[in-house]
Amino acid sequence: MAHRVTLIPGDGTGPELTEATRRVLEATGVEFDWDVRQAGTDVMEENGGNPLPQDTLDSIRENGVALKGPITTPVGGGFRSVNVGLRKELDMYAQVRPCKSYEGVRTRFDDPVQGGDNRSEAILLGVVVDRPRVYLSLSAGYRDSRPIDASRFRELRTPTGSYFASYLLRSSVEIFVNGFRGAEYSVSESNPYYIATSNGGGVNLRFGARFTVRAYGDYAENRYPIASASDGGIRRIDTIGTFGGGFQVSLGRRLVLGVFGTEYRYDSNVPGVARNIFRLTSLISFQLSPIVSIRGGLS
Repeated sequence: MAHRVTLIPGDGTGPELTEATRRVLEATGVEFDWDVRQAGTDVMEENGGNPLPQDTLDSIRENGVALKGPITTPVGGGFRSVNVGLRKELDMYAQVRPCKSYEGVRTRFDDPVQGGDNRSEAILLGVVVDRPRVYLSLSAGYRDSRPIDASRFRELRTPTGSYFASYLLRSSVEIFVNGFRGAEYSVSESNPYYIATSNGGGVNLRFGARFTVRAYGDYAENRYPIASASDGGIRRIDTIGTFGGGFQVSLGRRLVLGVFGTEYRYDSNVPGVARNIFRLTSLISFQLSPIVSIRGGLS
C-alpha cells in the first residue's frame, strides 16, 4: 500500500531539491502517493497575497506527513514566513535532526591536520513574536567546547545568540534589523575557530505585487583567540562593513529576475588583509512545473 504524503515543492531552488529528494526516497523501494500542493511567493497573487494556501494546510492535516522544499520569505509586504505559518497552524514545537558519524569519514569536527577535534555542548532558547505589523525572533544561549583526543583545540566558553526584527511602516514599506554572535570554524591551523559578531539592518520597498527594492548594510567583527606567528604574534581582529541594494521583479507567475550590488570593506590589525570588494549579482528563476524550476545567477 502506497503512503500518501503531501509534497510542497516550494520556490526558488526548492522544486529542484525536492525533486532530487523524491527520487532518493522512491529508490528505497517504499511506495509513495504524492499529493502535490503549493506554497510560497509563486502562489501569493492567486491566493490574495497569502503564501500558505488553506488547501495545502488541509492536505497536511489529512495525510499527517509532508515533504517541503525551501520557500522564500516574502519581503516588503508584511507577510509572515511559510515556516512560521506552518508551525503555528499545525502546533509544531520541536525539530529533530538525527545525525551519525562514520569511521573513516572526515567531518569538520574531526580534522587531524588542524588538530581541531572537540566536543561541544550548547544551550539555546528562543522566542518569536508574529503580529500583523511586527515580527520579532530572538535566540540566546551558551556554548561550551573542549578539546578531545589530545587535539590543539583551545577551550571555548562563550554566549551565543541572534535576533531579527521587522516593522511594517506601511503595506509597502518594511524596515528590519538583524544580528548574530557565535563561534565559527576557520581554516587556520593555529586558530581553529573565531568569535563572530554582526549587526545590521535595511529596508524593503514593495511597488505593486511584482516589484521589490531592498537596501541593506551591516558591520561585522571576527576575533581570533590565539596570537599566532602567522599573524605577527598578535590576536587577529578582522572587521567587515557591508552595504548594498537591488531589486527583484516577477514577470508573470513563472519568471523572476533580480539584480543586487554589494560593497564589502575588509579591515584587520594584521597587515595585508585589508581590501575592498564590490560584487554585482544577477539572479534569474524560471518555474518549469510545480516541482521543477531552473535558477541561475552571475556574480
